[in-house]
Amino acid sequence: MKFVVLAVMLASGTAYAQRWTDATADCIGNTGNNSGWTNKVEDADVDGDGRQDLVVFRAGEWNVRGTRNLAVLQVFHFGAAGDIPLLADFDGDGKIDFAVFRAGQWLVDTHRSGNADLTFGFGTANDKPLAVDWEGKRRAALIVFRDGQWLVSLQRDGKVSAETGFGTKGDVPIAVLMSKK
Repeated sequence: MKFVVLAVMLASGTAYAQRWTDATADCIGNTGNNSGWTNKVEDADVDGDGRQDLVVFRAGEWNVRGTRNLAVLQVFHFGAAGDIPLLADFDGDGKIDFAVFRAGQWLVDTHRSGNADLTFGFGTANDKPLAVDWEGKRRAALIVFRDGQWLVSLQRDGKVSAETGFGTKGDVPIAVLMSKK
């Protein structure tokens, strides 16, 4: 069974998590002060070898490093300074796609060509975007966190399909797809 876990990181460094279907939040730990956190470093299995790779986004340049031998696997340009990077499977092909969120616009490069071949409009410039396979349908839903409100566009048509309140202004949102055996 798969389910989505919502989490927020408070300025104090305390993290709280909540299953989408649950009404309560449980403290999952204190990781220290998160004031230096950014949404610039991600990890994902980019090369398809079954292991997480390290990905750094810096002003439109993506650097992908394998964890097996820490060699640089790929460097390419997509996006610009100020964009928020996202990694998820947006087209349902089972591979990680590179995306950037720019003031409510989602630009997705599924071919790693440096050009957006999928675009979506959802959210505003002040929202914090996330992308996760919300329904287990092998493609990412668009999610924005806005001052404690989670807004989800399952059809990626710019319309809110699901909404919940969890967290508050200033929190760092995290959404993770989990499997329960």
